[in-house]
Amino acid sequence: DKGVLTNDQAKGLRLNNPYEETAKNILSEGEILESSKKYNEAAEKYKQASSMGNVIANRKLAFLFEKLLIPAEHPINMAMMYYRRNLIYKDQISAFNLGVLCTQFRNYYGAARYFYIGLIEV
Repeated sequence: DKGVLTNDQAKGLRLNNPYEETAKNILSEGEILESSKKYNEAAEKYKQASSMGNVIANRKLAFLFEKLLIPAEHPINMAMMYYRRNLIYKDQISAFNLGVLCTQFRNYYGAARYFYIGLIEV
């Protein structure tokens, strides 16, 4: 797939991210806000961590959009965008979640593709 890193590249990127510690701290702040049901503020923190390459932040943003907890014109498209960002990191959970979203819209070809991506990245 174009734009997808090899397993070694993805692992190196995750392990050598100079922003990871900062991103983890911002992510923690977002989780505190989310637990207080301050979803918009949490989303802003997650967006900051996402911009630093944090996979968990992308998943959390996708979840907030998917469950309609933050406003968006096309929330499912936004959820899919954040899950797709994680494919470069070989994130199996995001690939699986993309497959599930595709089945909700009866896009079985897309679902099979994402489920397959999730399986081969073991």
